[in-house]
Amino acid sequence: MRPITLLHLLGMLGGALLITNCGIVTVAAADIPVTTPTDLIDYNSDCSLREAIEAANTDSAVDGCPAGAGADVILIPAGVILLSVADNPHTADHVDTNAAGDLDLLTEITLQGVDARTTQIDGARIDRILHISTTAVVTVADLTLANGQALHGRDSGDETFPPGKGEDGGGILNEGSLTLQRVTVRDNHAGNGGGLYVFLPPPSIDPGAAGRGGGIFNSGRLTITQSAVAGNFAGSSGRLSSYRFVRCASGGNGGGIYNTGALVVANSTIANNRAPDGDGAFTLYLEAAPGDGGSGGGVVNAGSARLDNVVVHGNIAGHGGIVSNGVYTVTGSDGVGGGILTDDATEVSVRNSILAGNRGAFAANECVGALHSLGFNLVQVVDGCTLTGTVDSNIYGLDPGLGPLGLFNSTTLLHYAPYTGAAVDRGDCIDSTGAPVTADQGGTVRPQLRGCDIGAAEATVPDHLGFLPIIGK
Repeated sequence: MRPITLLHLLGMLGGALLITNCGIVTVAAADIPVTTPTDLIDYNSDCSLREAIEAANTDSAVDGCPAGAGADVILIPAGVILLSVADNPHTADHVDTNAAGDLDLLTEITLQGVDARTTQIDGARIDRILHISTTAVVTVADLTLANGQALHGRDSGDETFPPGKGEDGGGILNEGSLTLQRVTVRDNHAGNGGGLYVFLPPPSIDPGAAGRGGGIFNSGRLTITQSAVAGNFAGSSGRLSSYRFVRCASGGNGGGIYNTGALVVANSTIANNRAPDGDGAFTLYLEAAPGDGGSGGGVVNAGSARLDNVVVHGNIAGHGGIVSNGVYTVTGSDGVGGGILTDDATEVSVRNSILAGNRGAFAANECVGALHSLGFNLVQVVDGCTLTGTVDSNIYGLDPGLGPLGLFNSTTLLHYAPYTGAAVDRGDCIDSTGAPVTADQGGTVRPQLRGCDIGAAEATVPDHLGFLPIIGK
């Protein structure tokens, strides 16, 4: 059964109450059902997702979609909606009218699917999927966002026009307020930097920078609950070359999430994301500058971030590029922070969370920078991680023994937690705000055994073993 959100309930009741200095007035809200998987604004009496979002943005009827009013709920049925209206990547400004490219949300909107296993918005590699504007307050619930591709930077053959930067946020670019509930963000890619070839000696310009945040780029307020950010890539670097030199840019940072705003993640999984390798080449040229590897395979934090009951696992930072002319070889710096990279001036708070199985190409597999521990964390490789705060309840140096990434009693991707794992019963049933933790990412009741587990998934005893009572002395 699909959960009923407060916004949805108000929509079914026909409105909400707004208290002003003039008294109480009714603010209408609308349910806008999507009736076709086709990605068009074509006025054929159907209601596509693109049309539904535009109806909500403008509070006016669009094709077969009823007019939005107030905080609208767009109801997306089971199935795959394949985005197909490509934007022109070289226009001055990508339109925010939903005429083409990514889906632009400008106001208060809920995108409500059936569940993340059966409802999918597929970017088809034509653009990122969602752009949340600074004016928007958006909830996305019970669906999958996959195969987004932020636009690549433009290549150039003339130093008068520098190569373009790859765009940020392969799946989502959030500049407003966004909440993800029971959502999988997977297999998205930030934009690659543009390249340049010139015949003359090196110009005073650089190759196009790689896009950041393969899954999500957040500069606003982002809350993620019971969700997964998995298998995403930051952008690859551009290359600048002439008859006598090669200069390569660095790989993009933040394979899963790049955060410059306010980020809260709870009961969720950040896994198998990658910051790519720096660019390299075999060249006959005498001058060469390879690109550095991208850092922060899972998360780059340059804002504020809090993680409660989160698994950060299997994320990879990039290797430095290699340039060789057959005699000399130059290697760029490897990326760091396979799991989390946090800026020195910012802070990531972690509680009841697992950092394990990540790989930094040079060092610091799990994290680089200071993490503020709020207790009950498991960090497999501590080199490079500086944890301050409440550390006595943390576990260091142990493999949590997580299972493969998949759908295990969950509609979103997670790592199955074995009941014999190092994180079992070692967590706390209270989150960082003081609220009780009663369920895991997939909705399994916490606790299952003697106490709550560390991480996103609560281990259960296999049925064939039954429940073995604990006999004390």
